Amino acid sequence: MVKRSFTLAVCWTAVLIGVAETEAADKPNIVVFLTDDQGYGDLGCFGSDSLETPNIDDLCTQGMKFTDFYVHQRCSPTRLALMTGSHAHRADCTKVIYNKDRIGIHADEVTTPELLKTGGYTTGIVGKWHLGEWDAFNPTRHGFDFFYGFMINLEHGAGIYRNLERIESIKHKTDGEHSPKLLDAAIGFIKENKARPFFLYYASPLPHTPWIPNTRFKGTSKRGAYGDVTREIDWQVGELMKTLDEQGLASNTLFVFASDNGPVLGAGGGDAGPLRDGK
Repeated sequence: MVKRSFTLAVCWTAVLIGVAETEAADKPNIVVFLTDDQGYGDLGCFGSDSLETPNIDDLCTQGMKFTDFYVHQRCSPTRLALMTGSHAHRADCTKVIYNKDRIGIHADEVTTPELLKTGGYTTGIVGKWHLGEWDAFNPTRHGFDFFYGFMINLEHGAGIYRNLERIESIKHKTDGEHSPKLLDAAIGFIKENKARPFFLYYASPLPHTPWIPNTRFKGTSKRGAYGDVTREIDWQVGELMKTLDEQGLASNTLFVFASDNGPVLGAGGGDAGPLRDGK
């Protein structure tokens, strides 16, 4: 399947410019929940008969479902397109950025959070950045006021960072033991900023391999570990929606759910649905 991010870039940029230019009282909060390697056919609302995703399905019922949405075929280029509104190749990102690479998002790029900050938004990212692992590429140096998530240090390996500070060394970003931590950070960000417009980018590391579901979800699906992890994603979406409801913010929040690229096929992995191929 040919995939491209031009549609994503143009539409996303138009949305950002529109909300940035509205009056303060009318600015909607924005939550973008991006999954990692999730398949088109891995959601109930997109036809899955083997996975239950009631909270994500509710988003479709309450809002809009887009069936044609084009992205790059790997995670770093897609994330750069989302953060810059540019086709990733134009922003000089043609590959996955690993910790050994001394490259990342360029300082000259105007990012999504930087644009929104001009309109009075507070900005936060939780989860997977993947646009450069060195200090110069930390999300807080590219428009985010708050960062709680993963970066990889050549000396110490993968870790969880709060802003610029490494607070925990970890083995796998995809270990379900981290899901409650990410969720708590996101909920805390929402509560702390409920009195002003905010942009929350929840970049989930799931359902990328290795599939290590949180213990509360082990054995709860018909699709093995991959299905369990998908149910874990749905739970996180539900908890964020519940928080928005409890804080009286749901009616003034734009909640966007998407995946960065196609699924890893075979060996108990994802389902591309009617599409021809995967990651």
